Order: sequence, then structure tokens, then C-alpha cells
Amino acid sequence: MECVSRETAIMYFTKGELFERAGFTVNTEFSVKGAWEGLYSKWILTDKDNHKIEHEYTQRLYSAPQLRDKLLECGFASAQVYGDFDYSPYNENARTMIIVAKK
Repeated sequence: MECVSRETAIMYFTKGELFERAGFTVNTEFSVKGAWEGLYSKWILTDKDNHKIEHEYTQRLYSAPQLRDKLLECGFASAQVYGDFDYSPYNENARTMIIVAKK
């Protein structure tokens, strides 16, 4: 499983970005909910004819130990946390959160 963890959200937090993708200008806005329990995201996509599509959501944030422990509580026999797809350590240099869980 690969996802944003609370720790990586904190390390790489930005208030937003502006970029081009798939023929759209994309403007993003981010803010923190609570004590880093969630990350609010608003995405505004604008096409070449100035038509806009807006999408808003709040992503719940879990720490790596919280997710690992939840997987073990759900019956997985093991759950290892890594900092990238190359199985590098999950530490201050982590680029993302990878959890490999086995039944």
C-alpha cells in the first residue's frame, strides 16, 4: 500500500501549486485540519476555453505506526513500513509511505 502519511504530509506540506496537466491548468489549495488529522484539498482545473472543474475533499492522515498497527489488528501476520518503492527506510528521508503487509 502506498499513501501519504501524517509524517510525509508534514515534511512536504505546501499551501498549493499551479501546473499544467493533460490540457488543463491545475490550481491546488491545501490546508491542515485539526492537529494534522486531515489534509483539506481543493483542485481547480481550467481548460483552454476557461471552463472550470472544481473538486474538494479532506484526506484523513494517519501516521505510519497507526496504519501498520491497524493492519496487524485486522489480521495481517506482518506489516513492514518503508520510505519509498525501493524499500528504503521510513525515516526523515522518506519520500512516501509504503506498507507491505502479509496475511
